[in-house]
Amino acid sequence: MRGGELRAYTEFMELSRITVGSLIDLLAVVQPGARLRAEPGNNVSIVNRGTGELLFRPMSGGPKVAEVLDTILRQVTEGRASAFTLHRLFESLHPFTDGNGRVGRAVYLWMRQRHESGFRWGAGFLLDWYYESLQAFHGREGFTEMANV
Repeated sequence: MRGGELRAYTEFMELSRITVGSLIDLLAVVQPGARLRAEPGNNVSIVNRGTGELLFRPMSGGPKVAEVLDTILRQVTEGRASAFTLHRLFESLHPFTDGNGRVGRAVYLWMRQRHESGFRWGAGFLLDWYYESLQAFHGREGFTEMANV
């Protein structure tokens, strides 16, 4: 990670509130050239890099992307749902042309830090992420099928 990125993440974590503008500022540092998909026709597809298989197609680009992102960020700031749930909403929206993973993880960490006493961001958050992901997956058909293997 370059020094500018580390500084940008640190400053982001110190924000008292996350806005679409603050995400765009972070994006400019961690993924230069990427932008908000606010223009009609600015569409993306998520594909398996190995097979080329289409995995997911987020909503079409246009002004609605910024509106939905703003709604998600208000929920993040107010702690209305779990960090994991809001991260899934963010990633499903896929609001940027690139850099969604890096910005989304920053939002997840920010929310955990703000709304969970004792949470400290650092390498240990990956273990929390792992367990939270398993808990969210538990009970789904794929989990049951895997457990029977």
